[in-house]
Amino acid sequence: MADFPGSLQDLSAGSDGFAETTGSNRMGDVIDHAPPVLNAITPMQGLLVAPKAPVQFTVSKATGFASVIVEASYRGSNTRELIWDSAHGFNGYYLGAANMCVITSQAGQPIAYAFTILRDGGWPADLDITIFATDTFGNSLHP
Repeated sequence: MADFPGSLQDLSAGSDGFAETTGSNRMGDVIDHAPPVLNAITPMQGLLVAPKAPVQFTVSKATGFASVIVEASYRGSNTRELIWDSAHGFNGYYLGAANMCVITSQAGQPIAYAFTILRDGGWPADLDITIFATDTFGNSLHP
């Protein structure tokens, strides 16, 4: 059984994913100061996850993303696994069992990623899922 997710508790920055702080400079350029938002986390923080149960969450940013990286680490070991990155997609144990849905703006820009993560063979130990997300303005969601 895995205890999910120790590191997500510190990353949950908002409730709706689109309540963002923006402004403009004297030239009229939009300046965005809010980081991407992590929400819709299942199972809830601190609950046990069965070895073959999925982990689900959404990371969103109305102004788009420069990069998103999702990692798993296992308590009691130094093992870190790259689950997904926006440049290459799913990796290793996650190629066959996990999926991700992209939500785009009217202009076709990704504004949210909805993940359902399963690991081929199941979770080997208690885990933490860590999400690193950077928007197009350089604002970051990370531990």
